Amino acid sequence: PALSDPFFDEPFDGAPAAPAQLPQDNPPPPPSYDEVAAYVPSLSADPNPFAGGQDAFGAPSGFGSGPSAFGNDPQSLVSPVEDDPFRASTAEPLTASSSSTAAAATAASSSGFSRNCFSVAYYQRYFNVDTDDVTGRLKAVFTASPDFLARVEENPDLWGPFWSCTTLVFTATAMGNWAGYLNYQASDKSTADEDRVWYYSIAKATSSAAIVCAYICIAPFLVYMIGRRSPSSPSLLTHVCLFGYAVAVFVPVSFLCVIPVAAIQWLLVLTGSALSAASVCRALTKTAGEIPSLFKYQERDLSAPAFLGAICVLNFGLGVALKFAAFL
Repeated sequence: PALSDPFFDEPFDGAPAAPAQLPQDNPPPPPSYDEVAAYVPSLSADPNPFAGGQDAFGAPSGFGSGPSAFGNDPQSLVSPVEDDPFRASTAEPLTASSSSTAAAATAASSSGFSRNCFSVAYYQRYFNVDTDDVTGRLKAVFTASPDFLARVEENPDLWGPFWSCTTLVFTATAMGNWAGYLNYQASDKSTADEDRVWYYSIAKATSSAAIVCAYICIAPFLVYMIGRRSPSSPSLLTHVCLFGYAVAVFVPVSFLCVIPVAAIQWLLVLTGSALSAASVCRALTKTAGEIPSLFKYQERDLSAPAFLGAICVLNFGLGVALKFAAFL
């Protein structure tokens, strides 16, 4: 008997027949709902298969009650579900724009965190110096060079001021106690031994630290507030950097003050104070010359001399205070 084949026009009787030519321009329309319902009994029994929480094949749908739960958008049927890896695979792929947006959001959040004053990254820019930078700035201070601000204009740091102040506190304390011990050894030895016991003074450390910290916090701020009306006035951070490096002048002075002679100690302290004041004054000479008139005396503007005089008073005050705190 001849077999009927839907892919051929004629019944199959053993001889091949020409295949049917399917239209290319006008494809057949998709089956209607009634035609599908004729083959799927559940659709014909329940026109709304999602209303009962099951799909057309009896499996749980997981979308709530009916199509109204996700509207008329057919794309909502392929929304990814967190606990279904197969449905998640049908989600919209990550495009270049979305990935760049996510990267920008991550960078913005990390940048905001780096600007947090409670993070280490916030202070990293203030310590961005190398050995050549620190050496050049120290050399400019010890030679009272007027180009100090040119060296730190674009990159003022706190590394040098921090270690200058810390080293000065340590050396003033150690050398002050050593000088006291030498004075003790050179004193009159005719008294009883129990009256000549020498003790290390920890008070020299606390006094020196308080003096240096007060100087580095107050002096730059006062000078900045006085000279900020000048067009060439540097920033407050630059003032702190300048005064911090100027403190380094007193480090070798503290070593030399071990000599147990009061006159030599005073000469060394005054010399170090003068060099420290000169380095700061020469760096801020242009700022002093452009300060608007603050006060006059006999028709003479004394703003610049008063500004530089205040710097000298602050630096000499630091030297004298350290002399009384550590070497007396």
